[in-house]
Amino acid sequence: MLHLLAATALLSISSAVQHFTYEVLETHPHSPSHFTQGFLFRHSDGRLIEGTGLEGQSLLALYRSNFTVERRVRLPSSSRHFGEGIAELENILYQLTWQNKKVYTYNVDTLEFIRLLDQPKELLEGWGLTTLNQDLIASEGSAMLFRIKANYSSYRR
Repeated sequence: MLHLLAATALLSISSAVQHFTYEVLETHPHSPSHFTQGFLFRHSDGRLIEGTGLEGQSLLALYRSNFTVERRVRLPSSSRHFGEGIAELENILYQLTWQNKKVYTYNVDTLEFIRLLDQPKELLEGWGLTTLNQDLIASEGSAMLFRIKANYSSYRR
């Protein structure tokens, strides 16, 4: 099941620790065979993009705002690659792979495959992916975060 949540942050005056509460707003069916590795909400059009991971079965799913599937695509090399985190930057969707050291890029509106990039060699595995300004931020499951230029021309730890 896919649960749509609303979260609220409560800041205590006596403490710097933020406490969050949530409320389940809606529940939608979700395939138990889709192991969600990345989830992206597009504010511009209210659509959701889900990246799933499972060796040989990784895919991307684009959901309309009413949670019906608009499009679903498998990784072009899905027989070998395990899809992980996703992020959108400059109308391009990036999807990490877990241990294959590859990054798939797609048109964010159509999920049409653009090209395959190499992960920086210092990034041991691909886990999570997000953005900060005009850069991608990748994690590998360690305490390290990697800041990567959108064209993958350079990175910083």
